[in-house]
Amino acid sequence: MNKIKLLLLLFFGIYLNGFGQACGVYKIVYKGYIKSDVAIQEVKFPSRDFLEQDGSKSLKQKQWVTNFQKALSGKFNDIIYYPTCSAGASVKTRINWIKKGKTFLPLLVITTDGKRIWIRVPIDQIEFNEAKKNKNNIEINFKEIKI
Repeated sequence: MNKIKLLLLLFFGIYLNGFGQACGVYKIVYKGYIKSDVAIQEVKFPSRDFLEQDGSKSLKQKQWVTNFQKALSGKFNDIIYYPTCSAGASVKTRINWIKKGKTFLPLLVITTDGKRIWIRVPIDQIEFNEAKKNKNNIEINFKEIKI
């Protein structure tokens, strides 16, 4: 019995030491309003891969946005959970990672008639902050976007 416990302890010690990183999730609160003459069915937000690398250069456009959660109107205030293996990074560090090397963040607007409208919101027109309710979350405010 002691050998089994020792083997389990050894296994978990190696497993937890693994890559030396803490894996988990982080949350981004997306806020904003899309002003449009056409009815909006949904809005898709940037994917984790786009945020964590320079996705505009390395990913196909359809991979720029995520299917995890969709806003069902022009006004949105949605939280998306992103898996990560750098869970210990501070909000300021994450914001710097998101901004680094990017000129825009993508949004995909799908109208009620199925039309897909890609929007590239310039990075300097977006507000990045710690979320007010939870200081461990990032808040990305797109403000008002006209299409």
